[in-house]
This record gives sequence, C-alpha cells and structure tokens, in this order.
Amino acid sequence: MQTELFLNRFISFVEKNQLFSAKDKLLIATSGGIDSIVLCDLIREAGFQYAIAHMNFQLREEESDLDEQFVRELAEKNKAEFYCSQVGCRSYAKQNGISIEMAARELRYQWFDELAKSNNFQFILTAHHKNDQTESILLNITRGTAYQGFQGIKLKSGNIVRPLLFADREEIVQYAKERNLVFRFDKSNDDVDFKRNRIRKNVIPQLEIINPDIHDTVSRNAILFQKYSDFISHHLEQRIQKISRIIDNKLYIDFEQIQYDAYYELYLYEILRIYGFTSMQIKSITSSISMQTGKKFYSNTHVLRVNRDQFVISKSSSQNRLEITVNKEDEIVSIQYATIAFSVIRHKEIDDIKNPYHAYLNFDEISFPLTIRNWRKGDRFIPYGNKGIKKLSDYFIDQKIESGEKNNIILLVSGDDIIWVAPHRIDERYKVSSNSNRILKVVLTRK
Repeated sequence: MQTELFLNRFISFVEKNQLFSAKDKLLIATSGGIDSIVLCDLIREAGFQYAIAHMNFQLREEESDLDEQFVRELAEKNKAEFYCSQVGCRSYAKQNGISIEMAARELRYQWFDELAKSNNFQFILTAHHKNDQTESILLNITRGTAYQGFQGIKLKSGNIVRPLLFADREEIVQYAKERNLVFRFDKSNDDVDFKRNRIRKNVIPQLEIINPDIHDTVSRNAILFQKYSDFISHHLEQRIQKISRIIDNKLYIDFEQIQYDAYYELYLYEILRIYGFTSMQIKSITSSISMQTGKKFYSNTHVLRVNRDQFVISKSSSQNRLEITVNKEDEIVSIQYATIAFSVIRHKEIDDIKNPYHAYLNFDEISFPLTIRNWRKGDRFIPYGNKGIKKLSDYFIDQKIESGEKNNIILLVSGDDIIWVAPHRIDERYKVSSNSNRILKVVLTRK
C-alpha cells in the first residue's frame, strides 16, 4: 500500500462526508497507540490545524506515565498544542458503580468537551476504525440493545468525529510501517478480562473464518442501520407527540392513546429511556397500565407515578441523592439499580433469614411513611446485636466497606431512625422478637 494513496483516501473521505475543513481547529484524542498516532500523522500531512490531547488514566503505573511522556514529546516535535489530564479511573469506576471501560469513556469525553468549549475547538477527533465498529456492534448485541445499537460508532456525533472509519486495522498497521511511525503498545489490549478485548481476540477471528470481509460487511450494515434509525426515530417522534404532553414541567402519557396499540411498549421505551429509566424498569412500567394508582418508579433524575389513566413523570426533588417516600400500602418501589419489595408476614413465614438482602423488622415499632435514601454524614444507628449508638461512618470502617461501595448502600428510615442499612444490618431497636405480632419483610433486589 502506498502511503500517498492512503492519505488521498483519507482526504477524500473527509471531504465527501464534510467532516471538517481547513479553517476548523481540531483536537485529536491521542493515546500514543498506533491508531491515534496514524491519525495525527494523516492530519498533519493533510495540512489541517490541530492540537493533541492525552488522558492519563493511571491504570498501568509507570507504563501510563511513559505513554503520557511519549505523546507530550510527539506534540513538541510537531509543534502542536498539548493538553494532558491525569485521573484516577479505578476510584471513579468504584465510586459510580461502573466498569473501568465505562469510567474511562465518561472521563475522557467529559474532559474533551471541557477542552473544546474553553479553547474553541470546532471538532474532537478519535481514531476509531472499521474493526472498532465491528467490536462495538457485537458488544452492544451482547449487552442487549434496541435498533440504535446496530448503528455502532457514528461517523459524526455532535462535535465528535471519527475520520478513520474508512480504514481497517490492517491498513492502519501497513501505513504506520511504511511511514516508520513510532507508537506505544498498551498490554491491557490483550487482557481478555475486558469484554471488548474478548470479542476482538476470541469472537471476531471466528467470524473472519466465516466471512473474511466481516469488517467491511458490518460497516456497510452500520450505515444502513443509521438510515433506518433516522427513519424510525422520525415516525416514533410523530406518534409520541400524539400520546404525551408537557404541562408545568411534568410529562403526561395517556393510557387511552396507547393501551390497545400493538407497539405501545416501544413508544414507552423511547420516552422513558430519555428520563433515565432502565430497560428492566421500563418492562415493569409497561405492565403497570393495569395496576393500581399511586405506584411509583424512580430513575436517578425523575419519578414516574401511575395515575388512573396516565403516567406522570416529574423531576426528582434531589437529582443526585436518593430520597423516596414509602407509604404503608406500597408493595414494590423501583429505583434505577434495584427494586425493594415490602410485605407484612407472620412469624412462621420467616424464611432465608441469613440472606443479607432480606430484612425482617418489627412492624408495630415502625412509623409510616418510610424513607429510602442514601447515607449522609452524621447518620447513626444501633447495629443489630449491639447496645450503643454507632456512627454509620464508623460502622463502614469496622466492616471494611470501601468508599465506592458506600455510595451503593440504601438506607430504610422510619421517622428519624435508620432501621436497615441495606444489605448489611438492621437496627437493634426494630428487630423481631417472639412477641412480634406483625413483621415487615423487606427484600432488596439488585438489577
């Protein structure tokens, strides 16, 4: 492959798809790996204005620092502006209860967006190519996806542009070889504990046996799915406008408009996912059309209430803190990452008492309504089996509960008392005794 031919294909691809122009100021996301190094070289050879950004995720100790130094020297050599950020990716992932891969993605794009706004970059360039497209679509399928997931990586999404989607990995490697480009190798790319790597190393080679041109095939299909997606979204939007309306910052969805429509679940999915409800929650919500008035579902930002003939969605009073009221008649409360079920039972119905996700509480000592919330500094309770009040922060230390896990703990509160630190310990004052006539059984189910 001649480097000049590859460069011309790159320029033609940029111009044909109107990705950016010579007058635009570009920011290239540069890891130091072969893909981003080739992208930097192509942009420089084509004569575009650019700067280089590198995020050090501190995942590989000295190797991460060497990557940073390598990219810094590359920018100096090519007289390009250089931006660098060091972040604790592992701690961020733990605090937010997400994978390292997802944490890296969130941190990276948040920072890119800040750089673009503060330094007037028109576009942010990433080095995704055809092989990445195949991996992304397969990953979406394994996680579960609606039609949007078959679009894969978009060529242009807002100010994010992927100008290498015309090329496959083999072509990029050949270009780097012919240009004598030096790059860094990330050993974590071979770690099959990461799902994307497992797909790349174990699944795709089998697909290449079936279809040697699998990456070209997937890329063509992705473009087709993007067109289908635009078509479907347009018609869904028209239908959604007929079945919902916004009044006083609340969204109302009419049952009568959809309950006999064969596609009502699809309409609800398209509406509710925008408000942060998960696919599991949406499945429960769609079955609530025939359920009792007053049932509530919670995402991180919004609350949905089931009324007699409609759903009403409103913004939560505290977007970043969980705080939900539980009335005596409530049987199930659904939040984004869990469901909590309530039932009143007798002594003989107690089972699975050692399960930490089950709590048995003296119903007659409890004052309704209850509150489900996150922990706060200063919280105290009497751990089951103890006699004295203990700070919740001290309890966490004693139990060796890390900061990331603390954020996923749910408190069940009666009045001013914490009656269950779920899924760890109930309060001694609310334990069941032989004299307890009624018992509140609470079951926490993680999603």
